[in-house]
Amino acid sequence: MAYGRWWSRRWHGGALSVVGMMALVLSLTIGIGGGGLSAGALAALQDGTPDPAESPEAIEATEVAEPDPTEAPTEVPEEDLATDIDFAVSDDEVNRDAPGAAVIAQGLVYVESDEIVWRARQIDIPAVEDAVSIGADNASFLLQRTGATVVRNDVSNKRTRIEVGEAYYAPAGDAYTRANYVEETSQAWLVELTVADAEPDTATGGDVFYESDPFGDVATGTYDAELTRGVLFPDEEDFFLVQTGSAMVMATFGSIEVSSGTDAPVTLEVGDGQLVTGDVAIRNAGPEPVAYVVAAIGAAVPDPVATGTTADATPGASDDGTPEAADVADDTADVPDNTADDGGDTAGGVPVIDGDDGTDSDSDRLTDAQEAALGTDPAAQDSDGDGIDDGTEIIDFGTDPLNPDSDADGFSDGDEQYTFGTDPLDAASFPDQ
Repeated sequence: MAYGRWWSRRWHGGALSVVGMMALVLSLTIGIGGGGLSAGALAALQDGTPDPAESPEAIEATEVAEPDPTEAPTEVPEEDLATDIDFAVSDDEVNRDAPGAAVIAQGLVYVESDEIVWRARQIDIPAVEDAVSIGADNASFLLQRTGATVVRNDVSNKRTRIEVGEAYYAPAGDAYTRANYVEETSQAWLVELTVADAEPDTATGGDVFYESDPFGDVATGTYDAELTRGVLFPDEEDFFLVQTGSAMVMATFGSIEVSSGTDAPVTLEVGDGQLVTGDVAIRNAGPEPVAYVVAAIGAAVPDPVATGTTADATPGASDDGTPEAADVADDTADVPDNTADDGGDTAGGVPVIDGDDGTDSDSDRLTDAQEAALGTDPAAQDSDGDGIDDGTEIIDFGTDPLNPDSDADGFSDGDEQYTFGTDPLDAASFPDQ
């Protein structure tokens, strides 16, 4: 979790005065200036009514200043954003029995650019027979909008199924296959953290409908990135503290208000985004439940320090300061402690090997020496091909890294753990058929 951020939910009542007392601060305003579609333009897309701001009378009455050619633009040009998107909306977006705010996807991201942006596009998920592997240039969240998607990391072969309102975090550097296993349409929003001015990856497809203004003030390093999703009943309000850089608030169902101090609240419709910093208040001022997401950079995460002769080195950066691919791929845990000399096992079931130099060729949190003792493959993260890497099986789940079905119930450990939520160590716990 990204410590230093907090959420609270209150019945609104005098919410604007409460927000004013909090002295909330937003860094940018919504609309094209924030890189998103205007509320009026989106309303025109949704119900076919004209945008009053685009009437001939309004255009004629508006004086447009000539741009200064010597001044670099700070806003995303409107023509670079898609303006004819039919946003996917599902009634399943709002769980009326369990509203609230929760992190729905999380991972580590390496940041080294002076200026970065949040970018969102809507993509159609292809059927299984048409799905292809696509390399990920940027860290991203895949937020499911309609239907369901199965995402496979083509490096680790781990698969995850996400439904409406769920999300998947994909770190940069790996290749992924996204497939629709059901007959109905599957659409998703891809929310990326990318370098400012970077061209969208055409291989991913879809239409970019939001891009924030560039923001900085993020020191080079590894951070906890989180996508939080919230559901608000009428007159409810959430508070959010942005910890690092600038976060993005986006409406996903219904209309929300984002408030800053004593300033008038900004209304966001589906697909509208707002770049924010500091304390943020998000409110539902309408008669029906609404939903939103917040993409944010959290706390800095120290890079793991290797054991053995390279104890003073910092994995995660090469000589020129850029992250090595292997280090970025496995930036989730330190190397197991191999300093004990009693020849026994650690509490997590990892063997302690005298003289172990800490080498982990496949980045699965088990050293090559430990894998040799266990009989697993030091060159493959997932020796038994069940969708769970060897280190996670040994350290976290206690399953057998050499047996894809540890409880012999006919379902693989990976499917039970990640897809069905059943116990891969209990033969009596298996998916309903």
